[in-house]
Amino acid sequence: MVVIDSSVRLRVAKNRDVKLDSGLKAKWDTIRSEARIFESEFLSSCYELSVQENYEKLNAFVASTIAQHVPQKLSSSRKNVPWITPKLRCMCRKKQRYNNRAKRSGSAEHWARFKEAKSGTARAL
Repeated sequence: MVVIDSSVRLRVAKNRDVKLDSGLKAKWDTIRSEARIFESEFLSSCYELSVQENYEKLNAFVASTIAQHVPQKLSSSRKNVPWITPKLRCMCRKKQRYNNRAKRSGSAEHWARFKEAKSGTARAL
């Protein structure tokens, strides 16, 4: 018989912040002008390079252009905020179920239930 004695802890994975691009605030005129310049350079040298090298060159241009001209921000998860109690979480799920049901059926009764749940959840939050 084999007996193993170990002390193992469960590691809870933390939600990582997500980097979001704000396309509405991008500098589109600058992006277009740089893309035109890149296009002429790329088309003049693309026949001399392999497909993989062309892909890497294009990919590097797109990544650098986005990094330079599209503002980014970090969005953190709101999953474990301290004011959301199990009761509030239940109310939010119930409101979402009513919304899904109302969208599917289109019934006025279901929309009334959803609106009532929405206002109740908003008051509780």
